Amino acid sequence: MRKILINIGERSKQAFAQPINTYKKNKVLSDYLKMIKKNKHLILRENKKDVDRAIKIKLRDNLINRLILNEKKILGIINSIQKIIKLKDPVHNVIERWKRPNGLVFSKISIPIGVIGVIYESRPNVTSDVASLCFKSGNPVILKGGSEAFYSNKILSNLFRKALKINKVNQNFVQFIDIKNRKVVDFLLTKMTNFIDVIIPRGGRNLVKKVQNISKIPTIGHLEGVCHSYVDKDADPKIATKVIVNAKLRNTAICGATETILLNERIIKKFGAHILKILEEKGCQIIGDNKIRKVYKGKIKKASIKDWSKEYLSATVSVKSVKNLQEAISHINKYGTMHTDCIITKNKKTAKKFLMGVKSSIAMHNTSTQFADGGEFGFGGEVGISTNVLPPRGPVGLGQLISYKYQVTSIKRFNLQNVIWAITKKNPFKKKTHTSLDNRIKHCKKIIGSSKLIKVKFYEDTIKSNKTFDLIKHISKNKKNKIYFIMGADNLIKFHKWYKWKLISQKCKIIVFDRHGYKKKSLNSTTYKRLNRGNLKFIEFEKVNISSSQLRKI
Repeated sequence: MRKILINIGERSKQAFAQPINTYKKNKVLSDYLKMIKKNKHLILRENKKDVDRAIKIKLRDNLINRLILNEKKILGIINSIQKIIKLKDPVHNVIERWKRPNGLVFSKISIPIGVIGVIYESRPNVTSDVASLCFKSGNPVILKGGSEAFYSNKILSNLFRKALKINKVNQNFVQFIDIKNRKVVDFLLTKMTNFIDVIIPRGGRNLVKKVQNISKIPTIGHLEGVCHSYVDKDADPKIATKVIVNAKLRNTAICGATETILLNERIIKKFGAHILKILEEKGCQIIGDNKIRKVYKGKIKKASIKDWSKEYLSATVSVKSVKNLQEAISHINKYGTMHTDCIITKNKKTAKKFLMGVKSSIAMHNTSTQFADGGEFGFGGEVGISTNVLPPRGPVGLGQLISYKYQVTSIKRFNLQNVIWAITKKNPFKKKTHTSLDNRIKHCKKIIGSSKLIKVKFYEDTIKSNKTFDLIKHISKNKKNKIYFIMGADNLIKFHKWYKWKLISQKCKIIVFDRHGYKKKSLNSTTYKRLNRGNLKFIEFEKVNISSSQLRKI
């Protein structure tokens, strides 16, 4: 077992060392989606093996419901992947950029976290969701699903690996541990610190508690979802009824289901009791404090202090009366789990105080707590909900599976006043031009966005030439201008074939941006050996392994 798991960890690290561009990521996900559609009957057949075994060993009903796959749930898996494909790639983006008076430019750049280990129970859709989200965000993932969903998880992970293989991407971006041994989890949590960067547990209280207690690896997740819905004295009765019924009963088995209802004592008689009656009629068991029991005439059990901390995950709810907003906030902060808590009120000031006052990772106003979901947030799905004080918090979707680093450069070494992006009608080294001049100009302007430093210009009609030398000669007529010519390392390799290339290097200094995999070639090139080295400067920057033709397809 030890050797197998260490090998899995080593292969994940090797996969992480191979950057993948956005086009390739989306192609893999598209192929995975097609494979799920094509192999739907096979997936359902494998899932039946798991369900039959679960029934045989008398697994709890709520766990069997999570385990079952059907046409509707597979459609949900497909829709989730489609959403992830459409989402923006979250890595290698500039989160913030600022300049300092000393000439330094600081950039905060998003990067993948690293290798993610996910330990989960019951739900097979977690396999597809997590694999897709981790892959799109550039993080290799090691999946350890529960034995109750073994065959379902294995088929879904194998299909993903096939999608990786046909696209010539390292299959070990997604690895499924198919060892049915309880000691596997202990080994992952305590002996894999050199290979796994983050652990995400998804499952019941016992699993999550164990992970949080013994893991030597940082974790993202939540222990329980003791979610609250507070009905304020200024609540609209119709809205309150709709929100409460949905929050409690839409799906009782999820962590975002409301487990405690707080009723302002001024509305208990007015419409609070009516809400409880509707819940009871729909099969919900009511557990209430003394004030609630005096007013509500239906079936109701007496609440104890322990009930305020319970996550029922069933059609049962605790109900408590509170005097005012502050008592509601205090109760939530004392007994809640910082998951999701809601206020129902027409009073915007009261709502604002509540939203600011509760410690919840998700605070809601007039909204069902069951909307605490990555898909509902527009994240394309989630790997889990985090109630950690440190980020990420709330649904952990595509945009949260990232870290960042700072890049610091000095602009004073060149002191550029402006940069001209000179567009040509046709690349003289290529036979075909893939797009029109207007589209090229439009595309380039879109790339630079609101930058005031860079200007996109077309000079060929003015200078009657498409040669770089003639353009530099035209710009250098203003002798006050000190000119730098910027090129990629791939162009430096064949620069000696350019028209009057030596004169270009004499008229201006050359700045070379390294393009992925080209620096070594350019340093060995004829051009580099024959150039005046004092006129040439290499710049290191965050490399993007993507061609312009691929970029146009995005």
